[in-house]
Amino acid sequence: MEATSNFDAIIVGSGMGGMTVASLLSSRFGARVLLLEKHGKLGGFTHIFKRPKPGATDPDQKYEFDVGLHYVGQMHKGAPVRNAMDAVTGGAVEWSPMPDCFDRVSFPGFQLSVPKGRDRFLAELIQRFPAEEKAIRRYFKDVQSAQGWMMRNQMAQNFPKGPWSTLLRAPGRRLALGNYGDYLKTHFQDPGLRLALSYFWWDHGVAPSECPFVTQAIIAEHYWEGAYYPKGGSSTIGTAVRGIIEKAGGVIQLKTEVKKILTEGGRAVGVETADGKTYRAPWIYSNIGLQRTYEDLLQKPMPEGAKDVFKTPEFTVVTLYLGLRESPTRPGSVQKVEGENYWLCDVESLDSEEAWVRRDELLDGKAWAAYLSFPSLKDPGAKPGLVTAEIMAVVSRDAFKNWNGTSKSKRGEDYVALKARMTEGLLILAEKHIPGFRALVDFQELATPLTIEHYSSHRRGAIYGGAPIRSRYESGLFRPQTDVPGLYLCGTDAAGHGIAGALMGGVLAVGASKGWIPAFRVFGPSS
Repeated sequence: MEATSNFDAIIVGSGMGGMTVASLLSSRFGARVLLLEKHGKLGGFTHIFKRPKPGATDPDQKYEFDVGLHYVGQMHKGAPVRNAMDAVTGGAVEWSPMPDCFDRVSFPGFQLSVPKGRDRFLAELIQRFPAEEKAIRRYFKDVQSAQGWMMRNQMAQNFPKGPWSTLLRAPGRRLALGNYGDYLKTHFQDPGLRLALSYFWWDHGVAPSECPFVTQAIIAEHYWEGAYYPKGGSSTIGTAVRGIIEKAGGVIQLKTEVKKILTEGGRAVGVETADGKTYRAPWIYSNIGLQRTYEDLLQKPMPEGAKDVFKTPEFTVVTLYLGLRESPTRPGSVQKVEGENYWLCDVESLDSEEAWVRRDELLDGKAWAAYLSFPSLKDPGAKPGLVTAEIMAVVSRDAFKNWNGTSKSKRGEDYVALKARMTEGLLILAEKHIPGFRALVDFQELATPLTIEHYSSHRRGAIYGGAPIRSRYESGLFRPQTDVPGLYLCGTDAAGHGIAGALMGGVLAVGASKGWIPAFRVFGPSS
């Protein structure tokens, strides 16, 4: 087998975590990196795809869809997360604020608009639920307390262990690791208020009854100062990173599947790809998650403490991609839509977890809950006249087990019929909450967990990897360091969920391998 060893580092997987490591090693350390990606596009869940507009004579008239970056918090100028993103992209990505009320929650008999700004949201909740003002104020303080515990816990996990590790984790631990559903039931009486503080649990994928307080708190605080979307679409991140890598002499190799991490004397020294080639480097970074890194690439069991995290039912979704004939912002088209997110649900109990229990009724055409977003309306750089929308709904991966082992576009008539039923159910739900929406639909295409698994290699289509349950925080295993010298995790399993979590995972991986002080400088201004 051919061996290539003139790289300073090899990164497996080009999602946000992998791109972060590749970019920072290139720009901050002058490293020549090799970034390997199974898919034909760079970026993981930040890549986009296009579909021709029906009936268009111009070949450039194509709808553009994001696949994973739907909105990101803390991207205002000067925020540490924004500073880090600017460091990774060389400041080449412009982040546009979403509408002032970036989330709209719609349940039977209950509507809520979530405004930008912690104090504004606090005031909105107190105005809506004045009898529970004391508990609301306490909640906002508890969220900040749990966030502080999370930061200390990460420090304790990543730095050398000692007596101070326990001291870092102790303050606030009981609150942070306590059950979020129990917290809501104990502190709040009104079901509408409980809903207002929990509707967004889809952002991390663990229902409130199984979720630690800290998991929900991280998401809550992340969006207190509003939500943002990259101008020009999410693929601008990959475009910027590509330039940085190639300027340093690095290589991005697409359509290249890594089959094995090579070790010598217990240390990671390279990788072997599906086409039989080997590549060697002194540092290996895996962006495909803890489970697949161990079981697939190292071909060994995961560390014992990690197994329970992956026993939690996988959070996976179907996504209905829609091209619209005209913008819903036009007067008289539908109710006023400005590009905000819509959280739609038909559960009268105002309990979003009931929709989780009933999620597989979607297979019969009944959609109980969905997340609706408008990528083109969030993007001031989108092409005029090519308006897009996306509807996401939760399903069980086991519902698709009859098609295990089948290949894309060859799954048979039953699969096509199933997708048609789910599409119909999602359109009915959207129309119910936004009258007139369905008449705007010009193009539609449904992706299932099988689609996710095919393109991303996320097992069973589980989009978030290791579940952020209590055992994850207690195990100490969800960090960049592995028990194999020279091998580091760099995606969401190294830190937290979503784009910001994967970004942080990449920064931590660089810090663990190259030094914490230079890595953490990316969070400062003008980094």
